Amino acid sequence: MPRSRFVFWCALLALPLSPVAAQSPSTAKVAAVLARPALKHASVGVLVRSLKTGKVVYSQNPELALVPASNQKILTALVALKTLGANFSYSTALLTDAAPDASGTLTGNLYLRGSGDPSLTAARLDELAQAVAKSGVKRVVGRIVGDGSAFDDAVLGAAWQWDDEP
Repeated sequence: MPRSRFVFWCALLALPLSPVAAQSPSTAKVAAVLARPALKHASVGVLVRSLKTGKVVYSQNPELALVPASNQKILTALVALKTLGANFSYSTALLTDAAPDASGTLTGNLYLRGSGDPSLTAARLDELAQAVAKSGVKRVVGRIVGDGSAFDDAVLGAAWQWDDEP
């Protein structure tokens, strides 16, 4: 396995390998890192596979169903970038099923349709509310509905336990 790929995968696993180990990876060296006292009480599952041949180079408890560590965010970000593209932007729309009357009363529902924008903050929601007010709406006689139709009904990952939710 080329040095750069091994270093990358070790970074994903948060394994502090020495440069010597990164240059010539071996089962003994990976096992030595995993045997460090800092990991004594950790649940560790590792599967190292050659990117070239697909052959398993090292494994320790690969069958453990563990919640992905923070390093999983690196893979998630890479997949999102590849799938969505560098110029992707989220959209949050305000929709209604009626037009406001002359006095500015909206007799109908106001829908906030999100798309998972991780940068949607209370301040941005205030900006959306100000935009509604600037459009002439002074009062809503109806419901304000959060539309989560962009998402499925699964709120927990398949292998998550009920207490993983927080």
